[in-house]
Amino acid sequence: MNRKQWRVLLLSIGMLYLTTGCFAVRFFLDPQSVVEFQENDYGEPAKIVDGRAQLYLPDPSQTDLDDDLKLLLTQAPIIVQGMQPQDKKKYEQEADWIGHPVMGVDDEGKPNVEIDTGRPTLFCRIEKALVDGKELTQLAYVFWYPRHPVGGIQKGHIDGGAFRVSLDAGGRPATYEHSQTCGCYHGIFVGEHVEAWAQKNFAQLEKGKKRFAEKKVKGRINWVIRDIVPGTQTKARPVLFMEAGTHRCAAIQTAHIMKGWTNLPERTYQVKRYDTLERLPIQAKTGKTASMFNEDGLVWGGRRIGEEIVFLTMDHPGWPRHLDKIMMHWDEVNWIDPSLLETYLRLPKQVLDERAEPLR
Repeated sequence: MNRKQWRVLLLSIGMLYLTTGCFAVRFFLDPQSVVEFQENDYGEPAKIVDGRAQLYLPDPSQTDLDDDLKLLLTQAPIIVQGMQPQDKKKYEQEADWIGHPVMGVDDEGKPNVEIDTGRPTLFCRIEKALVDGKELTQLAYVFWYPRHPVGGIQKGHIDGGAFRVSLDAGGRPATYEHSQTCGCYHGIFVGEHVEAWAQKNFAQLEKGKKRFAEKKVKGRINWVIRDIVPGTQTKARPVLFMEAGTHRCAAIQTAHIMKGWTNLPERTYQVKRYDTLERLPIQAKTGKTASMFNEDGLVWGGRRIGEEIVFLTMDHPGWPRHLDKIMMHWDEVNWIDPSLLETYLRLPKQVLDERAEPLR
């Protein structure tokens, strides 16, 4: 989108906001787009992210892991990171590279954060979902970019992605979620066996829905299943396709249907515990550490003033933050609410049965 188009879009949003309020604006910018790619489209992974890509893979040499990190490593994603076309360079290429946060102190003595793209890292933790009173294991991952380099009001220092895999009782990936770390553009993807179980259980779609696992939730923003993800193995590794510049998730698939890896440049990343972000060493201060987040759980220096002006009724819109503080779907739900899957999806009973055989 060029500068003139952005001005027109922002003017339109501003007029809509003044006449109908933020409530209407959120529907004008509905982020839950259904993935249109077909299986054969993934034969050339870079095309999913518009032609150029950097591949990030888990580091196979990282073996000094505790039991939690070993489990998290089984679903640590392959990331196909889109890169801007070389003939249309609008920002520094490094803005699309994944890295490791580094803490410093500014001239006023306040903490500041930079991203060292020479150390690709995913920060991970285990979470829990509650379905019909029973716990399901969730594997959560966060990765950081130096900045959000595009957009009229979205540009800013530090950007990030949050990815979560929810396992069924048999240990298979049941659902996949991706959100930007500010809470924008949250999307849900469902495993093929879960959709097949839902079809068997419920027989009919709910009114207005296109997937059997989709649910009508009155008085709330309904979740749209962006795509069905194939692969019923317990260790079917997910693949994230991330757009250049916007850092939105274009698609999620599993590695067993992917082809065309050899023509992509590769980098490996390490996995670390998520709480590492709470005690990062401060450069030039030996033995001192600080949190990447301020007392409100917001990344130091990540404020998006333009978004705060446009969406003034929301809580620090656009500002990347701690997982515990991520509010999604226009501040309607919190990332760590354990009831999200049960509330917003029509889950089949087999999800809770460790002996259930997967269907396709």
